[in-house]
Amino acid sequence: VPPAGEQGAFDAQEPQDDHDDRAADPAPRVPPQPHQGRAPPRRRRVPQRHLQAV
Repeated sequence: VPPAGEQGAFDAQEPQDDHDDRAADPAPRVPPQPHQGRAPPRRRRVPQRHLQAV
């Protein structure tokens, strides 16, 4: 039973730690954004053509 109680406390502290990690992980998340930005344009061209064809 002790492990379950410890896990519960860890779960409650994990979310807070995740928040801090996300705020401190702004630089690593920036590089992936440029990649995604290049992918959306190609996907947007396909949906736009479909919308115009309709």
